[in-house]
Amino acid sequence: MAKSRQGTRLSRTLEQQSKKQLYIFIPSSIVLIAASIFFGPRILDFIGTHMIRSNAVHNQAKENTIEFVTPPSFSPIPQATESETININGTTTSKNSVVEIYLNNRKVNSITVDENNSFEIKNIKLQEGQNILKARTVVDDRKSEFTKDYLILYTKEPPKIDEVSPGDGTEFKRGDQEIKVQGKTDPQTTVTVNGFRAIVDGNGYFSSYLTLNEGENKITIKATNAAGKETTKEITVRFSP
Repeated sequence: MAKSRQGTRLSRTLEQQSKKQLYIFIPSSIVLIAASIFFGPRILDFIGTHMIRSNAVHNQAKENTIEFVTPPSFSPIPQATESETININGTTTSKNSVVEIYLNNRKVNSITVDENNSFEIKNIKLQEGQNILKARTVVDDRKSEFTKDYLILYTKEPPKIDEVSPGDGTEFKRGDQEIKVQGKTDPQTTVTVNGFRAIVDGNGYFSSYLTLNEGENKITIKATNAAGKETTKEITVRFSP
């Protein structure tokens, strides 16, 4: 009988403990569910935002390590030449890069720089007249901006001297001791009259004032183009006071 009573008491105690745990579990579960519903999206949003920011910072740091590609630098390029071809050389700031050469807006050559980031391209063929040369640097799939335009005049002919005034053999009298020497040459040409530089406009018209001496006066007109080719014309006028 004693053992039976002890068993009944033990069963009641276990039952009471189970009820207490159930009473604690149910409210706790309700609270956790409510908290998940209310705070869950915010927590997920916070985690997602943090991950996005972390990836952005990582990508930005990665981008900052990518080399910025700059255009090549040239050694001095002639503004004019009487040769049909020219050689150009220069350097870049990018290793293992390729320099692309454009002439008159058309790609005409490309070359890989050497271990010193230097390059040289020979025998670039020019067209007669004005040429526009530019270049850019290429590293893998990245390209620099183009260099500025370099103007190169290729001419085979010496400059012209036409429409000269006064004419050869002209005579001047008192009051005409200072005369105006004028004529026409090619654009972008330098003109001197008896060694003094004349004014040349954009169309090639030139003029210079000259004071005559009594008797015969020889006037030497010299035109020099940018390629170094020269043309000389001489006239003689007479001044009688």
